Amino acid sequence: MTEGFNNRKCLIIGASRGIGAAAVRALSKAGARLVIASRDRETLDRLRQSCENPSQIDIVSADLADPASIEAAVEFAVNQMGGLDIAFNNGGVNPPVRSVLADLDLEDFDKVIGINLRGYFVAIKAQINAMKSDGGGAIVNTSSAGGTVGFPMMAAYVASKHGVNGLTRAAALDHARDNIRINAIAPGAVMTDMLGAGSAAAPEALARIEAAIPAGRVGTAEEIADCVLWLASDAAAYVNGAIIPVDGGYTVP
Repeated sequence: MTEGFNNRKCLIIGASRGIGAAAVRALSKAGARLVIASRDRETLDRLRQSCENPSQIDIVSADLADPASIEAAVEFAVNQMGGLDIAFNNGGVNPPVRSVLADLDLEDFDKVIGINLRGYFVAIKAQINAMKSDGGGAIVNTSSAGGTVGFPMMAAYVASKHGVNGLTRAAALDHARDNIRINAIAPGAVMTDMLGAGSAAAPEALARIEAAIPAGRVGTAEEIADCVLWLASDAAAYVNGAIIPVDGGYTVP
């Protein structure tokens, strides 16, 4: 899915690793103009240099926990590229210690909601306002299989991702007539650096995860990025307010 992105103006928040980095590489290969954002400028710079068209990529610092930095990143993207066609909001956190809800600290709950939901709200709002003045666009948010079903000992994360789904659907209805499409992907288990390190240390844990997935394996960041690109493309022009599971069948009822 690399057609139709030549010179499209794209912003990716949460771009430095995993799904975000895979989306950066795919969009760069497709000829997109990119601004990529995260807290880690050094990793962003290495990512930029690894892409096919590094001269078409600018980097900016942004932190989903800091609304001002998110708004500044959107403003930077618009100024650098002369507008905004596509935005991909990616990333999220879990509490430092997994626990049942009765033992979950309010401070940890607030931190997760602040980044995973409030941060997305700030980003989506700024992106919508940028796109409204530029004729429309497409926004893709990263939710999770945990936004569709419940996971034990992950109440804050699950609540935040259910919230992302609701935010996505409501915003899609609010701004469909502005020619802005807003959708979300809901990935299941994906082979990230963290999962890879954990599975190397405890291969039986990976085996349990894979046994619970109808496809019999975890996904790759590139497979998730393919879905992001489809949702952002004109091929999905009639798709709006959708939450697309990309989980090997894990959440099929």
